[in-house]
Parts: sequence; C-alpha cells; structure tokens
Amino acid sequence: MEGINTIVNTMQSDLRKLNSIGHNLANVDTNAYKRIVADLEAEPIDLGGKEFAITGSNNINIASSSRVDYSNGALKFTGRSLNVAIEGDGYFQVRDNAGTWLTRQGELKVDSEGYLTLLDGSKLQGIDGDIQVQPGTIEIRNNGELYQEGDQVIAKIAVVDASDNMLKEIGKGKYSSPSVSLLEQPSVRQEFLEMSNVNHLHEMVSLVELTRHFEGSQQVLQGYSTMMEELVSKVGRI
Repeated sequence: MEGINTIVNTMQSDLRKLNSIGHNLANVDTNAYKRIVADLEAEPIDLGGKEFAITGSNNINIASSSRVDYSNGALKFTGRSLNVAIEGDGYFQVRDNAGTWLTRQGELKVDSEGYLTLLDGSKLQGIDGDIQVQPGTIEIRNNGELYQEGDQVIAKIAVVDASDNMLKEIGKGKYSSPSVSLLEQPSVRQEFLEMSNVNHLHEMVSLVELTRHFEGSQQVLQGYSTMMEELVSKVGRI
C-alpha cells in the first residue's frame, strides 16, 4: 500500500505542477510577470527490482512546494513616454485604498486629477508621495527624475529594494514586503516595459516531460494493481 500511496502522491504533484505551467503559459505576454517554479524532490519507491521507466531509476519526482522566480524579464522598447521599466534591481511603489505595494509593472497613465497611475488606478509613488503632473510632455530620466517644460525636477520615482524571500504575492503583479529600502542609484528606462520572464519553449518542454511522467506513474499504478490481483488470487487458492 505504501507504494500505491507514493504513486498517487506523485500523480497529484504532477497535477499541481501542471497548474503552475498552465499559469505561466497563460501569462507569457503579461508585463513583468514572474514565473512559478515547482521544486521537486526525489522519493524512492519499491518496484520489485525494476526501474521507473521515465527516470531510469527507482526514484520518482514529487513537487514538494512551489516558489516564484523573481529574475528580471527582458526590456522591450515601446516608444510610449508613459511606459517605464527598471533595469536591474528594484521595484516601483504604488498605492491604492488597501495599502502600498511593490511592482515591476510600468505601464502608466495620467488620471483625471493629473496623478501618474498604473492602468488599474494604483498611484505611482515618488520619494515624496503621489506624483502629480501637468498636461504636456513628461521626461523621465534614468535616475527616476521627472521633468516637464524645462530643467526643473517635479518629482522623482521611488525605486526600492526588497529581499525576494520576504516578498508576498498579492496578485496582479503586486507584492508586499515588511521591509524595503530606497535605491540610491536606480536605473529607470522611459519608453520601455519589462516583459514576462517565462520562457515559452522551456515551459512547453516541461509540459511534455510532465505528461510522460504522469503516464509513467499510471503504468506503475496499473502494475501494482495487477500484482495485488495476483496476490489475492494466490491467497484465495491456499
């Protein structure tokens, strides 16, 4: 029964990993999306001296947990002045009615009151709070300073740093962290957006491997079922 339970557990973990892959593929074109990674652990299983067909050993891989891959996505030039991306480390801060959050998303707009916001209305934060601009051209320099109509700085985007292991995902590309620090020398790129860090080809290969692994688990489970039937049959003849 222990072997059967192990196979059932690994099939359930395959389904959890399938959910992660599906989520990644669905967000391959989402700006600044961070892929979900399933961490695998090898667990031995007694196959009566035989090897598991997929791994070539008596071990099967079980998804023990999942984590977010916070590595940066590639930057894409858009030519739109209200698109900004962070090159390297750091996060933008945005504020809504629920609190202040971290994000790498940088597709901005100007709301009806002149505040810079994300498309969902969350207000982009400068080092002095909400950023309000006047109608006209906005220049955002690499250090995050905003200029309008001349060389006078009207605001500076707050780019902060936070430890990956302290981030908590709250949805829609936003995160919370109990501790952040202001980056002294951020690198902000105007007219760029950060792309998803999902590698479409890698996820498709993982999907094929996962399918083969699930099918192999099914075969082993069927083998156990046959063994149990033969055992019951022999016991019944004694």
